[in-house]
Amino acid sequence: MNNKIEKFQVDVEANRINKYDEQFYQIVVPGEKELVDLLSVTGYLQVYPKGVGFKLWLQRVGENADAIRDEAGQIGTTTHRFIEATLRGETVTFENMDSSRNCSLVEWERFLSWCLWYQEYKEKYNLEPLFIEQIVFDLDRKTAGTIDLIGKVTVKDKKETKEILKVFDWKTGQYVGDTAEIQVSIYQDIANKMKVFGNIEGAEIVQLYPKLNRKGYRVRMVEDIKENLIAFESCQRIFNRANPNFKPKYLSYPNTVNLEELNTEKLNLTGEEK
Repeated sequence: MNNKIEKFQVDVEANRINKYDEQFYQIVVPGEKELVDLLSVTGYLQVYPKGVGFKLWLQRVGENADAIRDEAGQIGTTTHRFIEATLRGETVTFENMDSSRNCSLVEWERFLSWCLWYQEYKEKYNLEPLFIEQIVFDLDRKTAGTIDLIGKVTVKDKKETKEILKVFDWKTGQYVGDTAEIQVSIYQDIANKMKVFGNIEGAEIVQLYPKLNRKGYRVRMVEDIKENLIAFESCQRIFNRANPNFKPKYLSYPNTVNLEELNTEKLNLTGEEK
């Protein structure tokens, strides 16, 4: 199973590993010579109030907050990677023949929750995956993001059966906040603005958490799209005011290292000329 492409490139001839800022997308714009850096949708949403519940959680977990956050992030990353591989026709495995494992049991449980969701939507709505881990961008809004899935489903509306396109977003945490709906709403709006995927008529958040209910997952229909777009624009204004000169931070590392070089040359982690 191939891992998802990381946000770095290796230049062997230049002896550099160039790592790109995770908060930004580098977009190729037709007619432009240079790549355009766009802050991610989730980057702007950092300023959205996290609420009383988050403050109480911080008080409860204390100094373990960063470790818990990082672990949750790893669970989400692995689960997304397994889902993407499955949708692309690959086989994913928990434990290999040599007893090595590709993930933790918790990550595998999250993935299996998604499998249950997929089977239900395939049976009930004839789900057809179309665009997987699709990057979308808006030059006017100066933002970009990655849609987990744009898929076609068959639905009944006023005794009429029709096929529509929907955006689907996977969440692996125990709690899903308001920013999730804002995030998915802006994805749907940007995708429709790009006019390359077809008319997307709905969006859903699929929460993958086995202990939620008997199904092992929960589906949240995203409504109030217009209100969510207004909320995103407000977050952008706040972010831009608080960070007027915010720019991507790109790092560059040497591709090879040896003791002789360490003894004679200063380690260069910027990629800039000495």
